[in-house]
Amino acid sequence: MALLSRLPEVGGAMPRTMEIRPGMSPEQIYEHMEPIEGLKVELLGGRLVMTGSASIRHNDTVWLLVLALVEVARSAGWRVLTDQAVHIAATRDRLKPDLLVVPPRAPSYDKNELLSDGVLMVAEVVSPGSQDEDRHGKPRYYAQGKVPLYLLVDIEATPPSVTLFARPKAGKYQDQVTVEMGQALSLPLPIGVTLDTKALAG
Repeated sequence: MALLSRLPEVGGAMPRTMEIRPGMSPEQIYEHMEPIEGLKVELLGGRLVMTGSASIRHNDTVWLLVLALVEVARSAGWRVLTDQAVHIAATRDRLKPDLLVVPPRAPSYDKNELLSDGVLMVAEVVSPGSQDEDRHGKPRYYAQGKVPLYLLVDIEATPPSVTLFARPKAGKYQDQVTVEMGQALSLPLPIGVTLDTKALAG
């Protein structure tokens, strides 16, 4: 397995020293790491991937997406989370989406990770350093995890766009719909609402 790290400069530091022994897999390193302030750590395709703090624009878009979904989530009794790891049981990858919608008491792998097949929808907002993973890698990982809906808000595209991946089967999403930012996008069940993407433009 390859070990991939993107290590931008961050203000925080590791809470403690961790010994990385020869032969340790990326998964073993991931499981023994403590959180590092300013870094998002994921296991993607068997690789340990670290990305730095998001931009103001990225975080603002995530917040606008929360606002767009909060009413439907409240009425259905769901939770909207923005800092939660998702465990893909089929591959043992761990992803940390920018947003996820889950039912109450969603099944978990452990106290820090939710099982992907209990998640209703995940969303990623594209950043300059995550474009390839968000657009090409993560649709595959989330489909392998049987996440019903994957929403990709691509603020780095020209023009900005929103893509919905749906109906995971055999490790691939069967449906993919893209609209330009500002157009309506239907989110099928289990969400079952029409998203006005003008609300994400700020």
